Amino acid sequence: MFYMSSVYKFRSNINIRQDTFSLLENKLYASRLTDLNDPFESTIIDYFGDIFKDKDGLSGLLKRIKNEVGIYSMSCDKEDKRIVLEELMWAHYANSHKGFCIEYDLDILRQSLKLGLLDNADLFEVTYDDLDIQSFALKRVQKDVKETLLSFKSPSWRYENEVRLVFDSFGVKTYDPKALKGIYFGLNMGVREREIIMKGLEGVGVTFYEMKALKGKYRLSYEVIQSNNAYMKDLLPKTMYEIIGKPEVLKTVQNFNVLYKDTDKSSNMLKYFVSKFREEYAYKPSNVTIVDDVRVIDLLNSQNSSSWTKDEEKFVAEHWIAYSTFDAPEFVWMYPNKVK
Repeated sequence: MFYMSSVYKFRSNINIRQDTFSLLENKLYASRLTDLNDPFESTIIDYFGDIFKDKDGLSGLLKRIKNEVGIYSMSCDKEDKRIVLEELMWAHYANSHKGFCIEYDLDILRQSLKLGLLDNADLFEVTYDDLDIQSFALKRVQKDVKETLLSFKSPSWRYENEVRLVFDSFGVKTYDPKALKGIYFGLNMGVREREIIMKGLEGVGVTFYEMKALKGKYRLSYEVIQSNNAYMKDLLPKTMYEIIGKPEVLKTVQNFNVLYKDTDKSSNMLKYFVSKFREEYAYKPSNVTIVDDVRVIDLLNSQNSSSWTKDEEKFVAEHWIAYSTFDAPEFVWMYPNKVK
């Protein structure tokens, strides 16, 4: 078995920042074999079936591998070149440098996936060979069939230097955020998208890099981002507010409860505050509840306002100062519980 400390996943960051959401929520998606971008990945199974018919119950295993197994493809560094410097990877898998590349600690990633799943998380290193499929099948069938079918590709894909985590089932998997080591931002990735990732992974211990084009050469390099100055200068003052508890992250929305500490509670100021708050913290459509007394949140979370006393109703009306919903983010409702 080979050893490597880091593995890498290039992300395109398209489709409403789907890749960013997955990253910030410590999730990955293991694809079915038939969904991978090499058409020969699945057809080789059909060849195997034709060659061996139903020898030793092989057809059932082949069907499971084709339709049920989940594959998470990554890349590792080459002996003579770091994979993040491979131009084709950025072009093919990172939306022509508009996306980013995740660096994982392989050991932590595997261990956390094994602990969190009922199925296996096998690691296969892809071998590139231009073998005739029938000869290949006859030569390899005595070995692990799953590894045989899922760890060979034609030499055309050699530049990927691919390794794979292979699960018993396809779908979403959750891992320990400690598995994240670094994020490399592509040459053409937007500042706002970069800021969302840096803010979302604050305190996780991730190192951030930006890719660079070497002047006068067809080569890439990268630099550590020491600080996100373009972002930091535009942050809301921390003396102005406090986030109450841990924000709730649902499939399509985030929910924030915010203690507002500033003396200016005008409509214009709170509209500005909500807008800047979302820019800084939200990476999904979000609901923002703003209070000036934390006790209001306990009452709002009770989910039974009919049981409030008159004093509690008055208290909520006076101290729930603003609310903005995910489906109308441009609007801020002032004192939403106040009796007209």
